Amino acid sequence: ATGPGSIWYSTDDGDDWDETDKAPTGTGVTQNLVIVDDDFADSGIAWCASNAATKEGGVHLTTDFGATWNGISLLDTDMAEAVYDIAFSPDYGTDDAAPMFMVAESSVATTDDSVWKYDGTNWERVWYDVTNELDLVEVSPGYAGDTAVFVAASAAPTILYSHDGGADFTAMIRQPLAAITSWVVIDDETVITGASGGAIYKTVRYGRRIWDEPTVAAAAGLITDLAVLGDTVLAGDDASQVFISSDSGDEFEEVSA
Repeated sequence: ATGPGSIWYSTDDGDDWDETDKAPTGTGVTQNLVIVDDDFADSGIAWCASNAATKEGGVHLTTDFGATWNGISLLDTDMAEAVYDIAFSPDYGTDDAAPMFMVAESSVATTDDSVWKYDGTNWERVWYDVTNELDLVEVSPGYAGDTAVFVAASAAPTILYSHDGGADFTAMIRQPLAAITSWVVIDDETVITGASGGAIYKTVRYGRRIWDEPTVAAAAGLITDLAVLGDTVLAGDDASQVFISSDSGDEFEEVSA
C-alpha cells in the first residue's frame, strides 16, 4: 500500500501489478493493512483497514481480487447536514437481494459526498466523491438484469453511471446541457433530465451520444417532475402543467385539462 489510500494488486503471481480501479477511502496520508481470504485465489475476497490521517478511513471489502473496494465498517465519517436522495431497486421489499441506494453529504467538506448501498442486511459505501457535489441517485427499471445505477450532481450537471451495482462508477462522456431540476432513468443507458424554461434533454448509450432536446410546449415552465412507465414518460412543470410522451421521451405534448 502506498500514498493516500492506494492499493496495487496482481493476478499473475506478482509478474504485473495494477492500481485499483476504486481504492479504499481516506483523506490525507493513509496507511492500508490488507488481509486476504484463505481462498482468495478463487473467491477474490480481501479486507483492508485504512488508517487515514484526517477522515474517511475504515474497513473495506473487495470481492473482485482487489480491483474495487467498498467501505463496510468503522468508517470515520458522518452524514453531516444532509441525506440528499434515496432510490430503490424495483424489486426492493420483495426480493431479499434487491438493494436501495442513498446519496449523503460526508464530513470532510460540503463538496465531499458518499453513495451508500443497503442490501437488506448491511450498509456499505460504494462511492466517495470529492469532485462532484452529488445529490441525486436513480436505479434502472431493469436493475435485476442490468444492475445499472446512476448518480448525479444537479447544479453543475454531471452524471456518473455504474453497470455493476455500484462496484465502480464512470462519468458520462457527454454531460447534461443545463442544471438538472428533475430526471428519470429509462433503462441502463438512457436518461432524461428536466431543466428551467421547459427544457427536457435525453441521451442514449449512457452519454456517448449528444443530448437531444425534445420539443415541449412553449408555455412550459421549470420541469419539476419526470416519471416513466414502459414507453410512457410524464413531465410536470412549476405551472401545474403536465406533458406526455408515448415514445420514451422523443416527443412531448401537453395533457388537456
